[in-house]
Amino acid sequence: MTLARWMMVLGLCGLPWWAVASEVGYASYYGGSNGFDGRRTASGEIFHSSWFTCAHRRARFGTQIHVTNLANGRSGSCRVNDRGPFVRGRIIDLSRGLARSLGIDGVGRVRLDY
Repeated sequence: MTLARWMMVLGLCGLPWWAVASEVGYASYYGGSNGFDGRRTASGEIFHSSWFTCAHRRARFGTQIHVTNLANGRSGSCRVNDRGPFVRGRIIDLSRGLARSLGIDGVGRVRLDY
């Protein structure tokens, strides 16, 4: 791997952070009325459904992920602070606040760039 590629992976160059890797799949949301608000996430912080956070199986805690709703083109960024989703076929669980801003009500097809 070249030095320039390593610098991009480590975020040490002027390229956008979402240019490193991407995946496409289904996203769902959690929070709101299902009782997660105020409880601790896997990272140890308190969950707030209005914050733009997410649960991902493999990404490190604190990783910023750019999420694009493929149905309408809306996009936003979130920070990984939990583990999941634990439902087959889904690649990310979004906080209710982010899902609402992306226009996802239930399950939606998304692209993740991180």
